[in-house]
Amino acid sequence: MNLDLKTKTLNYLIELVNSKKFDEIPIESVNEITINLAFILVILHQDYSLFRAIKYPEKPLNVNKLVYPPIEKAKKNRASDEGEQLFYCSDSKITCLYEINADKNDKIVIGEWNTQDHLFTNSIGFTKSNLDYLGTDQYRFTEEFKASFHPKFFAPDNYSLIEKIGYLFCQENFEENSNYYAFTIAIAKALYNGRIINTERQIDGIIYPTIRNNGIDNNLALFPNVINNKAIALDRVEYIEMINNEEYILLDFADSIKADGSINWISLDRKYIFSVKNQEYVFVYENGDYVCYDFQGNIINPI
Repeated sequence: MNLDLKTKTLNYLIELVNSKKFDEIPIESVNEITINLAFILVILHQDYSLFRAIKYPEKPLNVNKLVYPPIEKAKKNRASDEGEQLFYCSDSKITCLYEINADKNDKIVIGEWNTQDHLFTNSIGFTKSNLDYLGTDQYRFTEEFKASFHPKFFAPDNYSLIEKIGYLFCQENFEENSNYYAFTIAIAKALYNGRIINTERQIDGIIYPTIRNNGIDNNLALFPNVINNKAIALDRVEYIEMINNEEYILLDFADSIKADGSINWISLDRKYIFSVKNQEYVFVYENGDYVCYDFQGNIINPI
């Protein structure tokens, strides 16, 4: 497919998406459109924090409940088909709650994971026009969120196509059982097959701006090997109950995992209320009891 045909096809796909005609999207066109395109390789540094939230009516006891789902429970999502295991996460606790549609009375476990080595992720949706569309002016790339640009990435022809594909990937208002997910999955698979130039290193997954939280943070879909090979490690776990969209009750907390994978919950006998947007705290064991502090060293009292 030449450049003109790719451009015409993408413009047609955008018309279908804007008209909500998801079932008319020709999925087979994705491979032809994405071939030989240069995307942005995003490299996450060591000790980068990632958050994964899961709704659980009962407190999970083992770390194996916090990783990617078993095959039989792996549902179709933006970047994976039914039965395909991926570790979905965000680099913000607030955003991971948005992503699971956390609602009043939901009981949720939030795992905070830290990268043990650099992660190499192919990216989509980080062009300025797409971030503007999502509602943010936060252009991403920093020392902690490094980007590796292929020499031809900013070539006008390549960049124009990448802009359009990113826009198509980052839609929200659609029926989850529609053809749209089949389309985004096809795009994701093209990204998974991306090759990192000048190295034998494989892609660890993909990264894209959060759609449900207006593009201000990032979501990742990581391969199971990232967990299996301990490229990320669980740092702390919270079990919470949502009061509303702004606050939650902390039911229990853990910052260590036993050798058999058991979560070492501290078994709180009191409750704390935290704002979704102000969540920095730590528990310290002092004089036979756990004391909660904020990151400025002030004691936080229970309710």
